[in-house]
Amino acid sequence: MSEYVNGHTILVVEDSEMQREILKRILMTRGFNIKMAQNGVEGIEMARSAAPQLIISDVVMPMKDGYQMCREIKSDPALAATPLILLTQLGEPEEVIYGLEAGADNYLTKPFNADYLLSKIDALLNQSQRFWNNPQERCVEFDLGGAHYKIHSSRVQTLNFLLSTYENVVQRNIELYRMQIQLAEINEQLDQKVKQRTAALAAEIAERRAAEETLRAMADSAHDAIINTDERGMVIFWSSAAEQMFGFRAEEMLGNDISRIFSANSQGSRALFQKEPSSAGRERWTGEAVMLRKDGSRFHGELSLSAFQSHGKQFRVAIVRDNTERIQWETSLTDSNEKLTNALAHLQQTQRMLVQSEKMAALGRLAAGVAHEIKNPLNIISTSVQLLQMDGAGPGEEKNSFPTIMDQIRRSLKILDNLRDFAREGKAEKSVFELHDFLERTIALVEYEMKLDNVTIVKQFAPGPITVNADRDQLAQVFLNIINNARESMIEKQERTGCADPQKSGWQGALTISTAQTDNSVSITFRDTGVGAAPETLQKVFDPFYTTKAERNGTGLGLSIAMGIIESHGGSIAMEAREGDGAAVNIQLPLDMPA
Repeated sequence: MSEYVNGHTILVVEDSEMQREILKRILMTRGFNIKMAQNGVEGIEMARSAAPQLIISDVVMPMKDGYQMCREIKSDPALAATPLILLTQLGEPEEVIYGLEAGADNYLTKPFNADYLLSKIDALLNQSQRFWNNPQERCVEFDLGGAHYKIHSSRVQTLNFLLSTYENVVQRNIELYRMQIQLAEINEQLDQKVKQRTAALAAEIAERRAAEETLRAMADSAHDAIINTDERGMVIFWSSAAEQMFGFRAEEMLGNDISRIFSANSQGSRALFQKEPSSAGRERWTGEAVMLRKDGSRFHGELSLSAFQSHGKQFRVAIVRDNTERIQWETSLTDSNEKLTNALAHLQQTQRMLVQSEKMAALGRLAAGVAHEIKNPLNIISTSVQLLQMDGAGPGEEKNSFPTIMDQIRRSLKILDNLRDFAREGKAEKSVFELHDFLERTIALVEYEMKLDNVTIVKQFAPGPITVNADRDQLAQVFLNIINNARESMIEKQERTGCADPQKSGWQGALTISTAQTDNSVSITFRDTGVGAAPETLQKVFDPFYTTKAERNGTGLGLSIAMGIIESHGGSIAMEAREGDGAAVNIQLPLDMPA
């Protein structure tokens, strides 16, 4: 065999990836540059762009077979001189004829011997051109198997193909004979070893079966699902717990892709089943993934994955635990903690309210005592003034002031009586009373303080008496809370406008209290000219514990409790407000309420 010239380029056209790789390795070991194509179309394009010194092509290929490609190459003046070897199975005599018709320079049957292939390449690259195909030299026509053939090939080419056929057959016979001798020797050795190995193999099989049955029993007894996959992520073991957890029977999953049990947003976990293990050996991964059952339902699974290599193969063992109960328990625990936190806040608020209630009760008792003590000297003053009036004592101007003094004394006594009534302790009970008179008595408690804050109370009561059946103390608390809220809102507006002395600056606040009667109910509206409220604040004013007051100012009843009191009377309460433009609280009470 002649030496090969390094740098020669050989184009391999083969649709089988394995055959391409075999040819590539054989040729590269001899210093050839290799170009690869997968079909006849790519082969022609590669031949024109790479200009190889020799082409080796398979016959059966998609898109364009080896015969078609060979004809196009031999009809191209730029490529016609390039030697071309066809690879064929040589199943029929016609294949040699087709090769001659296409203009091939030689052919080789599969499977081929590497040395024989290299000798063919050597002959075409290094020997005289007389062995190349020259289809224009003459034409030969003949019939074979009922078909007529016309071959444009030289005698040398035809002889070359016939010799190739003979050489292929001889080469096959030599290889077959060699293999028969080797096979006979191997058979003799196998006969001896088979007998020795059979007994050991039977024992090994029995031992492995016992181990497999033990492992399977252990896996099936586990509460968690145990799944085994190969390097492609195909299931090769599916435990009983996996059947129960996912709803797939083992026969449904064996040989199928593990991705069937992962939701679309858990493909990262699924990809771990195809990740190549490191050379360090075993790898482990633990995490959570959204898993899919056969019925399409989802659950959160805790995935523990081990990757390992055994006998050159890659495997994964996954242990899956259904975390549905744990997540429900954690959610329940979170909800319980939130409820406990809210309950604690409610308890703390209630405790503060109880403390404030005690303060208010003590203040009420103190106010009642003070009212009683003040009322006694006022009665004495009243009596003295009346005696002076009866005696006609004093100058004329002083006599004229006696009626004014008596009016103020009566007014003071009325305020003290109202204060004592408000401070009086007693259990909650409903009674029938006139609403307007009750509002007057309530307003009297705060009217003086409102005047000091430059706030005027405007009363717009419906004509005639309106009778309601309610708890006086609870209703008084609601009215006073609303009035105090309005007062504080107007004071805040006063501060925002920079009125240090509102009376001098001309600023004037107003609280309008109006009533209106319908067939079945009475409406009481408290409308102020304060700062109003933002929409987001207005949505929460009746929520428990919600307040916009500073902690030191939070002594009021709270609109949530006011709502509870009004609703317990069969009524309703609502609030309207615009930021910077005052607020209005409307209370609806039924006229005919049960005693």
